Amino acid sequence: MVDRRRTVVARILLGLASISALVAAVTEMATVTEADSARLMVETWRVYGLATFAALFALLACQPHGKRALWHIVIANKILLALTSIGFVSGLLGPGEVAGAGEAAIADSALSVMLLASYVLCRAWRVGTRTQVREVVPATASVP
Repeated sequence: MVDRRRTVVARILLGLASISALVAAVTEMATVTEADSARLMVETWRVYGLATFAALFALLACQPHGKRALWHIVIANKILLALTSIGFVSGLLGPGEVAGAGEAAIADSALSVMLLASYVLCRAWRVGTRTQVREVVPATASVP
């Protein structure tokens, strides 16, 4: 049985991640309304992404033991974003100084740590490992 205290701590971390993503989405709405036509689509896309991740974090907080694939997708996304932004900041990637890379490196690195901590606390790698085996009748089998 999963330790309840560990799950509660994981849910709190995921709740904080969800709230922070939702606050960022709401805050970024001002950027969307002020964006010129060259930036309007990318800023709108960014707000939708933040709102989507707020929902995904909330879903994981509500059901931390039922979504192993979702855990892996969300963690991979945040780690890749953190590494990419760190690459931009360090000059290993990109054409030089990239606007917003420093803030993204901090935010996505922090979210990656929170997600990994929650994953370990919930022992989410164990989710869904017990499967029921059902007998499958081939489609070509004759039915009496």
